[in-house]
Amino acid sequence: MKYCGDIVEGKMHGSGHLEYDDGSQYIGQFNMGMKHGQGKFIYPDGAEYEGQWQNNQVHGKGICRFPSGDVYDGEWANNEIHGFGRLTKADGDIYVGNWVQGERHGKGVQTLGDEEEFDGDWKNDMRHGQGILRFLENGKVVETYEGSFVNGEFHGVGKYTYSNGDVYEGQFEHEKKQGKGKYTSTDGTVYEGEYVNEARHGFGTLRCRQFVYEGEFRNDMFNGKGTLTLATGNVYEGEFKDGVKDGFGIHTFQDGSVYEGEWKAGVACGKGIFKSQDGTVYEGQFRNDVRDGKGKFIDKLGNIYQGDYQNGKRHGVGSITFRTVGTVTLRFKEGEVIEALDFRFDADSDWARKEF
Repeated sequence: MKYCGDIVEGKMHGSGHLEYDDGSQYIGQFNMGMKHGQGKFIYPDGAEYEGQWQNNQVHGKGICRFPSGDVYDGEWANNEIHGFGRLTKADGDIYVGNWVQGERHGKGVQTLGDEEEFDGDWKNDMRHGQGILRFLENGKVVETYEGSFVNGEFHGVGKYTYSNGDVYEGQFEHEKKQGKGKYTSTDGTVYEGEYVNEARHGFGTLRCRQFVYEGEFRNDMFNGKGTLTLATGNVYEGEFKDGVKDGFGIHTFQDGSVYEGEWKAGVACGKGIFKSQDGTVYEGQFRNDVRDGKGKFIDKLGNIYQGDYQNGKRHGVGSITFRTVGTVTLRFKEGEVIEALDFRFDADSDWARKEF
């Protein structure tokens, strides 16, 4: 070790130049043998610190230039970055804010090139607490997240604004929509409800120009029980599968007609009852939204048809019971009578007492 400078009572005191055996150097002020005051230290690896010292330790304000090209300008305590300072990395990333024992901790602003800007709370060198994260493109903000962070991720309650103007406000978990939230699209569509792993999942309400759906979701689609109200006035209340009516449900039409029964892949399929606004009633089997299979039809006069249907038309054998008259059995083809098979008068009808 080699020293050149002021000495008081046999100790380095005042200004001096100290060279160490490992090649490091200190040029600056001393106090009773210790580095103290303003000074510059050159480390063996090429790092340089220039600033304040106290009792042989980096302490106060100073600038350190690291071999990597990183530069820290700010406060120090007991040989550690501590307090307020600015770190400019060789790749252009910048952090300006508070530090505790060498870690970003407290309030701070981080700029990652022209890609990200974070302004908020830090803990143990990670984004943690409340903050705003701005995603940049060519220096312009394209998306933002404002809310809670945990261990570097947006986690908790927050607000995310997408590049197309859509906004999500609600709960996040590990940077994904998870829990309760509200998603508002620029076209006016609004979903308010539960999310699991970014998808609408659980109970929620979806409103748009065409309809309002309130009920259960799974994997981002209507799944389970719900109520769908169309802008036309039609209302469906029942079961859904993968976004369409499937299972049991009641569909009330704008004109007051009602279908109650089974659905498959979005259409009436299986057993059901259709009550028309004109008073007619059909009870029986459906396929692809039309009567198909066995069924019973009651017209507004009370006459009853029971028999076969195909593609919405009477097809096959069926009987018509005329109120106060009797029953005729007929064969149909595509809605047209092709053969009369039987006719029976009611025993108490006027026709049964007549002689022909």
